[in-house]
Amino acid sequence: MNNEQVFRVAPFSLIVWLWTVTYVVGFVFFATSTVNDLMNGLVPQPLDFFLTVVIFGILLYAWMRSVRSYHLTDTELVIARAGPGRMHIALGEILGAQAAPEIGTFFNIGILSIGGVLGWAGKVRVRNPSDLKSLEADVYGTNPRYSVALEMKTGRKLIVTPADPAGFAAALQKMGATAPVEIANPQPPASTSRKSTGAGAGRETRPDPDKPKPWLQGNKK
Repeated sequence: MNNEQVFRVAPFSLIVWLWTVTYVVGFVFFATSTVNDLMNGLVPQPLDFFLTVVIFGILLYAWMRSVRSYHLTDTELVIARAGPGRMHIALGEILGAQAAPEIGTFFNIGILSIGGVLGWAGKVRVRNPSDLKSLEADVYGTNPRYSVALEMKTGRKLIVTPADPAGFAAALQKMGATAPVEIANPQPPASTSRKSTGAGAGRETRPDPDKPKPWLQGNKK
């Protein structure tokens, strides 16, 4: 039997709480209006009924995909969800693991990433306010401050958020995931309009005002 280590998922971030509470309050509001109409023998307002169904569907989908824990065995990483189906990732596919509490904020790419409602599960963009470009990664977790970045053999980045990121990363490294993990967001090349060597390094190149200008000299013989 394989030895198994279980790491619970990190607590919700403020953004996750805000999005989740917003959707729950919206569902309760529209569902209450719809139920009241039905109890009074009335036909529910089409908009109330439609939004009740849509928001309920989003909450159910987000709950089914939400991450509950991470399981490490001798051969694989298993991401357990609230709903049916678990993600199985062979340890041989994970080249490196690094705790990255300052990796940045998660931004949705599409609705399949569940957008912060009960967490994230899918492709997102990751960035800090000072970053000029975003880092794309697959995120399965609840709080960016508990991030562990995984370098995959395929070249993609996978981010998980266990409650003990240092312990989780150390456990993976003991299993052979020791390759360096590039987590810095790509930056544009530095401007080449300034000198980089010599005594005037760091200064802008400006024309010499005392140098004769051929176009003002006229035609001389």
